[in-house]
Amino acid sequence: MNRVILIATFLCLRADAFETAQLPLSDELARTFPEISTTCYIIVNEDTNVVVTSSNSEKPIDTGTFSETYDVGQLATLHKMAKEFTDTKQFFQSAMSGNGMAIRYKNKSEASFIILVYGEATSEMAQNDIEKIKAWLEQFYVYNMRQENSYLRIPVIYGTRSVMNVKLPKTQPILLSRTQTKKIEKVYRYRTILKAPITANNEIGYVFFHTAIFKNPIQKTIKAGTNIKKSGWIQCLWDSVRYLIFGATAFVQREKHR
Repeated sequence: MNRVILIATFLCLRADAFETAQLPLSDELARTFPEISTTCYIIVNEDTNVVVTSSNSEKPIDTGTFSETYDVGQLATLHKMAKEFTDTKQFFQSAMSGNGMAIRYKNKSEASFIILVYGEATSEMAQNDIEKIKAWLEQFYVYNMRQENSYLRIPVIYGTRSVMNVKLPKTQPILLSRTQTKKIEKVYRYRTILKAPITANNEIGYVFFHTAIFKNPIQKTIKAGTNIKKSGWIQCLWDSVRYLIFGATAFVQREKHR
């Protein structure tokens, strides 16, 4: 895998889950989180698809009346409940899990969040905790980082094409805090050469975004954009010889001369 710090960025969000690899919050930011009544909550920034912070969000609990509106089953994690939540505001309750509340909230900087709390003794306590969290979220904003490079060019061996071009978006949304440093470090880790056959959407690497908000980098998956078939055995043999002699650069040069 190649580790290169770049100015460029790449976005590839998973549709089936919010990003959690970046958790937990940095110690400095975690100390500012409000004192709330429950230990079961999840906060998601919808603009970047990342979980800002959570507690007991991956443990299946009784969904109570939430399952009457959303198809989550009798037991589900807060993560799944937040993913399925589509309304603006909803109260729910369970004899086992207590009272809960889920809302969509847009702060003064136009950053959009899903806040879900559960395990509250009363609905009033759930509402109170939501208000405290909303006030805490006012510090955040979304920075749309400009993309300088248009694509990655990764050599391909044994393929009908010798280079995989991975297109990059023009901007990458990053969640930042007005109370923390604005520095963002981008790190690419991807295969220096790919082996055909390749199927579109195959994972070929990652891009990591280091910010002051989280202890770990936000991780996005780089996926192949197109299918590349395996070439005939003569070409495969010739590719092996070229790779042994000239390395991966030989395949980039071959693509340029086609």
